[in-house]
Amino acid sequence: MIGKHDYALIMAGGSGTRLWPLSRRGQPKQFQKLVGDVTLIQVAYKSLLGYFPKERIFVVAPDIYWKLIKEQLPDLNDTNFIAEPEARDTAPAFAYAAATIEHLDANARVGVFYADNFVGKSSWPAFHKALETGFSVLSEQPDQMLLFGVLPLYAHTGLGYMKRGEVIHQVDDVQVCKIEFFVEKPQHERAVEMLTSGKYLWNTGYKLVKAKRILELVSQSDPKYKIAVKQLCSAIKEQDVKKKEEAFKSMPCQSFEYLVTEQLQKMLTLVVDIEWSDVGDWDIVHRLQALEGIKPSSSGVSCDGAKVGRVVEKDCDNTLIISNSRPIVGIGLKDLVVVETADAVLVMHKDSNQNIKEVLRDLLQMEPELA
Repeated sequence: MIGKHDYALIMAGGSGTRLWPLSRRGQPKQFQKLVGDVTLIQVAYKSLLGYFPKERIFVVAPDIYWKLIKEQLPDLNDTNFIAEPEARDTAPAFAYAAATIEHLDANARVGVFYADNFVGKSSWPAFHKALETGFSVLSEQPDQMLLFGVLPLYAHTGLGYMKRGEVIHQVDDVQVCKIEFFVEKPQHERAVEMLTSGKYLWNTGYKLVKAKRILELVSQSDPKYKIAVKQLCSAIKEQDVKKKEEAFKSMPCQSFEYLVTEQLQKMLTLVVDIEWSDVGDWDIVHRLQALEGIKPSSSGVSCDGAKVGRVVEKDCDNTLIISNSRPIVGIGLKDLVVVETADAVLVMHKDSNQNIKEVLRDLLQMEPELA
């Protein structure tokens, strides 16, 4: 059962560069229908509604996305949108959201989730059971931060890895373990080692922690953050919009996982058996479509030989082809991603997923309107 001080934060400010050209600055991946006929943020919201009442679900994103969020989550109250003055990575976003919630409820405990992640509907009951278990443990150990961990499926280099230690609590299939070691986004060789050892979990990024504890951890991480968090909390209390924006903008752009999680010595992990994915690149989109038996909502797609719309392929292997405006013919392709929109085309080997940001920077210097 949900506690009276428990809240959900959906982080919805990501840019989704690795899913270009479909994901753009004006409408990034969390607002796209990449797996089925609903957008990623709609899936995230619906997966949480089964546990949290809608009054306790807050969405955190830069103000420029408010119109999209209202269109896609029409029953979200205006007061449940936490508008960041600008995008500044997850550490400032976490601090800004935690300070806002902590002002509403000094005893607030928050679940942090991501609008661009995917939890399969069949896993929602197990997901809710894990939430209940995690919040129960947090009641007993209020200074802890609990990270949701899942078994790794392959040597992903875009996620964090946790080495699980002693089991301290178990309810049905949900274990709570100590974390012996944490590393964010390892090199491929190290990711392979951790995968084959069987001792590591993927960090989903989902976490349960007191709002006040987030502010403490961010403040302790860096002198600049200590000053900024103090100013931010003061400005929110005084309802001074200008000072609140100044405090937020003074925080260095940094990932919460690098700034805090990777440095923290004592943490716990909820080991959960759920269908979860960080929808971070086209290879993952391909895997999800095959797993779910779902085709993207576009005018044409070929996914492992299943054809919809304006795509024709012959003798293609492990290749994802998506058409949004023009017909595509693929012949003899292997291990490729081909994504077409009205103004851009991506042709990429699957092994190059992590390089797209660097290459895209070069293109956008020449044609910034394609961002």
